[in-house]
Amino acid sequence: MTQVTPPGWYPDPGQTSDGPATERWWDGGAWTDR
Repeated sequence: MTQVTPPGWYPDPGQTSDGPATERWWDGGAWTDR
């Protein structure tokens, strides 16, 4: 069974420890640019 992450705002997977936490939109299949 494959778990599918629903579209939504999630913590940026590329976020570094510097600066404020950012979020990116997950469209259900890939990360968007923002």
